[in-house]
Amino acid sequence: MACGVVTNGLLFLLFCCGLGREANGWSRLSFEDDAVIEKQLRFMNKPVIKTIQNQNGDVVDCIDFDKQLAFDHPLLKNQSIRQQHSFHKDYSNENLTSNALYSWSDLNGERCPHGTIPIRRTQKNDLIRLKYFLKLGGQSSYLLRTIEATPVPGVHWALLQSNDGKYVGASAWLNIIGLQGVKGDQFSETAITLINGIYGPSQNYNVIKVGWMVHPSLYGDFQTRLTVFWTTDGYQSVHCYNQQCPGFVQVSSNIVLGSVLSDQGDDKFLSFSIFKDKVTGDWCLTITTLNGVENIGYWPKSMFNSLGDYASRIQWGGLVYSPTSEPSPPMGNGKFPSNGGARVIEINMINENGQTLEPQGDELLYADKPDCYATSKLSNNKVAGWFFRFGGPGGCIG
Repeated sequence: MACGVVTNGLLFLLFCCGLGREANGWSRLSFEDDAVIEKQLRFMNKPVIKTIQNQNGDVVDCIDFDKQLAFDHPLLKNQSIRQQHSFHKDYSNENLTSNALYSWSDLNGERCPHGTIPIRRTQKNDLIRLKYFLKLGGQSSYLLRTIEATPVPGVHWALLQSNDGKYVGASAWLNIIGLQGVKGDQFSETAITLINGIYGPSQNYNVIKVGWMVHPSLYGDFQTRLTVFWTTDGYQSVHCYNQQCPGFVQVSSNIVLGSVLSDQGDDKFLSFSIFKDKVTGDWCLTITTLNGVENIGYWPKSMFNSLGDYASRIQWGGLVYSPTSEPSPPMGNGKFPSNGGARVIEINMINENGQTLEPQGDELLYADKPDCYATSKLSNNKVAGWFFRFGGPGGCIG
């Protein structure tokens, strides 16, 4: 099924991050703007079964699985929402010590009741901040472009890119870093990204991305946060984060999208696996921590056009943004690979035949600003599998 268009009533959900600076106060809102924001808050924040205040200051609402925002998507209203998915089990951590595995403790030992899922509550100031970012000229097109594309001012990469192909899965272990030095109108991320529609019309450009971000414009703080992202129309109207717009169906009752990743360090890793379910064709997301394998949720196949059947390209690594008037922020752990940069380890892909592939010699490692960011060579050992280092201190202008 072709990708759907988000209805007009949802457009102000601001399915993107901003480039501007945080609003100085609510006094700048007009009466009409305030009314719109209140309406959106009522739409986004569903009826609450239980509320949990976690140690990072986030308000987490436990809401009924069937009432989550995903099912307000026009293409999901008539789906069987309790369909089963054969979530992939990640066995790639066999050679890693328990000290290297991320320990999850986001809900202070509490749990959401059976049949509910935990959602980070959207606050009024979140929408005010994002609204002013858009008013100041924020665009979403900088978020991701392929290496061959025309450079976007202020955006820089250091990553591994796969060969073109037909992929139905990708995985890796990402370093979880408490990155310092990101300013309020910048961001820095480490992620795995699946892409298709590269060579067609821009509205067919589809992206799924999972990992972590330090993004004050999106989250209102300078914390390292678990982040999922997708677009189904080349960023034209759909550029979605976490549970801030309809689409991603969460099944986990333990993991909060957008939550702070507090178990940090150059020796801490969180495993991400994205793959297509063989029966439904939906894109499923799992993570592996010290606590075990957690099935997070899925993106229904019906939401996508070019990404509906397979991904044509996969990327692993870092991306940053900064206004061109400011020195760019750090990436990874803020160090060059030659000085102990961040690592992406246990890199794997799954092809259309269900075969697990390792990176090949002609996969492309790329850093667009070598004075500020870099990648190491792709390496392999018994502990980390296929891996590379990436990152840098930043400081580039433009």
